[in-house]
Amino acid sequence: MKKIFLILLIIALISISCEKVNIDNSPAKLYSKNFIYYYHDDVTTFYIQDLYAEKMNTEVVHYIALINLYGGHRISADSNHERFNELAEQYNDISYNNFIFGDPPPPSSLAEPILSISVVSDADYDEAHPAETLWDDMVIFCANSPYKFIESGYKDIYPGLVINGVTIHPESQYHGIYKYLTELEEEDLMLLTSKYRPMQLQFPKVLPINKEHNITVTIKFKNGKILTATKKLVFP
Repeated sequence: MKKIFLILLIIALISISCEKVNIDNSPAKLYSKNFIYYYHDDVTTFYIQDLYAEKMNTEVVHYIALINLYGGHRISADSNHERFNELAEQYNDISYNNFIFGDPPPPSSLAEPILSISVVSDADYDEAHPAETLWDDMVIFCANSPYKFIESGYKDIYPGLVINGVTIHPESQYHGIYKYLTELEEEDLMLLTSKYRPMQLQFPKVLPINKEHNITVTIKFKNGKILTATKKLVFP
């Protein structure tokens, strides 16, 4: 009898544990009125993560820097209902009424639209880019945003972002931005994802005259706020 009881107990425990295991490994889902679940509001600073070389077949493709935004507040419907609703109304994200992925948490979108991003160096890059002149025509901005998906009435799905033959992000509701800084348009800088899919700066393959550069990145927001950060970059 004890043996039978033990077997039944083991089966029950296995059943309970199986209920908690996500068999198909698909992310948990949350039903939400809004597609954007979090806003990153009122950022106060950012830093540029260590630059590294991305290689394909031993050839340097790009030097890549991640822009990590900090400070401010992460706004959700639960944490700050009034401000969240204000932002949802501003971006017309009020009638999604569908499931969103909740594990890992959905990417946060910047509450404040960006006006421009620019890059300068304290050293000469080449004859066309002496010290203290903009690199914006040769630095590529890479990011993601759900802005166009929301503007389409939650209808349009965007192809995966493919860079150098490699799919960086699969097809999703987030459209990929991959443009030179001089080519960026207003809608490219709206609702940029600030977490889990960080913004990137990709630098040119051609080696500069000087190997060492202290680059300064300036982010101007439409509300007049200006943030800057400096990072040392040493080319091989």
